[in-house]
Amino acid sequence: MQKGESRAAAGHRLHCEMNGETITMQSLGSWRDGETRSAIVDFVERVTGNGPDAVAQRERVAVFDNDGTLWTEKPMPTQLHYIPLQWAAAAAADPALAPEQPYLSAVTRDFAWLGAALNNHYAGDDTDVKVMIGAIPRSTANLSVREYAASIADFYRTAKHLTLGQSYQQAVLQPMLELLRYLEANGTVFAGATGAPGAAVTTPADGAGAASGA
Repeated sequence: MQKGESRAAAGHRLHCEMNGETITMQSLGSWRDGETRSAIVDFVERVTGNGPDAVAQRERVAVFDNDGTLWTEKPMPTQLHYIPLQWAAAAAADPALAPEQPYLSAVTRDFAWLGAALNNHYAGDDTDVKVMIGAIPRSTANLSVREYAASIADFYRTAKHLTLGQSYQQAVLQPMLELLRYLEANGTVFAGATGAPGAAVTTPADGAGAASGA
C-alpha cells in the first residue's frame, strides 16, 4: 500500500492470481458512481482503517445469499437444471416413472412446471415442491459422494443457461463478482448461504474465478 493510500483505494491496484492468470482488480468497475457504490467503499475504508469502526482482519466475514444474488435463479436455479437430467435418466431406466411428475416434466422438457412449482413455493404453496423433493434422493441414491461430485462437475463443464445460452460459469452477476473480489482484496473472507449441495456451488464458483466460501 502506498503512502497515504487507503486499503480500499489500494484494491484498485491489486493483482491477484486466479485460475493461473493475473487479474487486475478494477474495484467495482461495473458499479455506477452513486450512493450505493460510495456506501460500499466508505464502509470498507472504515472497517479496514484505524478508526473506531475498524474490524480485525481475522473477524472480517461477509455472508451472501447465493441463489439469485451471485448466480442466476431464473428460469430455475442452476442446480435444479442438473436434477431434471437425472430424473430423465431414471425415467429412461424405468418407463413407469415417465407419466408422473416431476419425471414427466424432465422427459418432456416442460420446465414451465418446475418454474411454476418454485413460484408457488415462494408464494407459500409447497405442494409441487414436496413432489420434487421426494424424487431428488432417488436420482443419487446409488452414487458415492465422489461420484456425485464428479457428476455435478461434468454437468457444469457442458451445461448452458436455458435462456442466455451461456455456460453457467459465465452466467454470474458481474457486479457481485466484483464486490466479492473487492472485499477479498481488503482482507475479507466471504461465505455463501444456499440450500444447494457443496459441489453445486464450488464447481461454478471456481470456473467463474470466485474463491468459494460456501
